[in-house]
Amino acid sequence: MKLAVQGCLASASFADDCVGHVLDALEKSRYSDNTIVVLWGDHGCDIGEKKFAKSEPWPYPAIITHSAHWLSHNHAIRSQRFHYIRYHEGSEELYDTVDDPQQWNNLAADPRHRAAKMDLKKWLPKRSADHFQKPGAPRRPG
Repeated sequence: MKLAVQGCLASASFADDCVGHVLDALEKSRYSDNTIVVLWGDHGCDIGEKKFAKSEPWPYPAIITHSAHWLSHNHAIRSQRFHYIRYHEGSEELYDTVDDPQQWNNLAADPRHRAAKMDLKKWLPKRSADHFQKPGAPRRPG
């Protein structure tokens, strides 16, 4: 529990620092006098209550996108049991995080896990958002 509380406090500190960067940039911009910043949040899991859930089980997987500006988009889907990764060039990884918590054994090509892989693939984004481009910067392929 101590590590969970530490992690919660660290993430709150990190979020606070990120908000500070945004507000500093806004203050230096031409929009500082006509922009209203509204922050809202969720108090997170009830770590102070020594429990880790606030509601019934979540039926959806987590979807993660990594899109470094020099590459195209890579996506990962994380369900209760599996972690599926699809890279921009089409290669895949699939891990059973219950039987293989360190994710050493890539099951993506194993026909026994085809159904699990197909179930996770349906959550992949149909279209990825364009990469952020600094105004005036040359366009990079996305």
